[in-house]
Amino acid sequence: MAIQQQRDLNQSLSTELNRNRHLTRKLINTEEAIRQEISRELHDEIGQNITAIRMQASIMKRLEHSPKIAQVVGMIEQLSLNIYDTTKGLLNRIRPKMLDDVSLQQAIQNLF
Repeated sequence: MAIQQQRDLNQSLSTELNRNRHLTRKLINTEEAIRQEISRELHDEIGQNITAIRMQASIMKRLEHSPKIAQVVGMIEQLSLNIYDTTKGLLNRIRPKMLDDVSLQQAIQNLF
């Protein structure tokens, strides 16, 4: 009787461990999908807006020859580049570019 009970407990434990592994994989995949979506949206939205700001600043620089305007335009261009660099760094932290080329599992293995 005790041996059968032990076998039943072992089977239950094994079943729960497999379920836990499955749920963990599902959670990791879901988190990765969310990171990928956020990264894509940030890249697209912020990238387009920064490009538009830089283009507008460039147009202003060509239209107006005032030194003060040129200084302000230069500052706008520099700030937009700072935003771009910061966003690029954040995107890399959220979802490294390497993950576009290899699977998450391969990327983790490459860390070690």
